[in-house]
Amino acid sequence: MNKLDKQETKTAKALKEKVNSLRNELSLAAVRAVRLQFPAKILSTHELFMNAPAFQKQDFAEIKAAVIAGRGKTAATPADGGDAKEDVADMDRGARKRKRVDGDAGAGARAGTTVAAVNEATAQLSRAETVSSELIPTNQAIVQMMDLVKKEVIELIELCSTVKIWIQLNVPRIEDGNNSGVAIQGQTLDELSRAEDNSFSVLESMTKYFVTRGKIASKVLKYPSLEDYQITMDELDEKEWMHLRLMASDLRDSYAVLYDMIDKNWEKIVKPRTQGLMSTMY
Repeated sequence: MNKLDKQETKTAKALKEKVNSLRNELSLAAVRAVRLQFPAKILSTHELFMNAPAFQKQDFAEIKAAVIAGRGKTAATPADGGDAKEDVADMDRGARKRKRVDGDAGAGARAGTTVAAVNEATAQLSRAETVSSELIPTNQAIVQMMDLVKKEVIELIELCSTVKIWIQLNVPRIEDGNNSGVAIQGQTLDELSRAEDNSFSVLESMTKYFVTRGKIASKVLKYPSLEDYQITMDELDEKEWMHLRLMASDLRDSYAVLYDMIDKNWEKIVKPRTQGLMSTMY
């Protein structure tokens, strides 16, 4: 029993050393994020919003004109033709079967009727293959802006997660009094969580935009003579365009707020208490 206890103690000690090593790695990554990456991101996101070509168009009319110009005609979908071909084949097999089973005049008349139906289905197939439908292109200007914003949003989520775990591991044990530093840590964690939640909301809004646009586009195809649906789709694109421009500035602002808050309270975050358990990271 004593031998087993010693083995468990040795294993626990080895695991604790590995956990402490991982903790040090996380601490170094968080300090690097706050000291280097946050200020660099403030500048790069500001540059993105101010100078990136995708965000430079001040008038949505130019983007709208490009989307309208991309709408054209394309060949009918193979699915419609495939269904019609199956109908023709089924009718043809039915006609041949009836001819083999029934040899009287009545059966011949019925078979003749079936053959006529086959001919009609063949005509429908021919018409289906020549039908054309309108192509509703994706708004490439918005897609390009989304790609840029999405990349920055995902990086913000990762950096916030890194800094959050560092602060959480830096929280001292619960004691009475002398908790001003702990309160500052809590406020900083709240601000990081808020930035994360906003970032996830941005990603979700991008998905909803495509779902909504797809539904409107289907209405445009179904009711081409109803101009309201086309206007609705243009208005949706313009709204998303403005939203993405605001997202870019919000990214810059989030980095600026987080960096300012952590930098001003660095000592309290690193050493929440003057006595007791303290972090050695600076």
